[in-house]
Amino acid sequence: MKSLYKARLVAQGFSQMPGIDYDETYSLVVDATTLRFLIGMSVFERLQMRLMDVVTAYLYGSLDTDVYMRIPRGFKILDAYRSKSRDLFSIKLQKSLYGLKQSGRMWYNRLREYLIKEGYKNDPISPCV
Repeated sequence: MKSLYKARLVAQGFSQMPGIDYDETYSLVVDATTLRFLIGMSVFERLQMRLMDVVTAYLYGSLDTDVYMRIPRGFKILDAYRSKSRDLFSIKLQKSLYGLKQSGRMWYNRLREYLIKEGYKNDPISPCV
């Protein structure tokens, strides 16, 4: 019987320093009043509401600062992906990663840019709508 191993690479966000490793970390969430209003409007207008979840959403955020990560022991990496400006034991992340303080914010920014490109607009009173 063949064994299958899985692993998840997680950044040590606890070691990040504000103003150096990250700036903004918050991402907007809908407040309860706005959510109740939207549900009420959909019932009144007889519209269908759908809930969706983006699996591994934090991995799709584009970083707005350079983030370097030490390579874990036993982790093999191709030379093409090694950091040229740092030592041989670090890599520069190209996307956000679980554990980074700014990952939620980076995902929100990416989703917001996409929705605006598709013609949606943020509500000035409740920007996450």
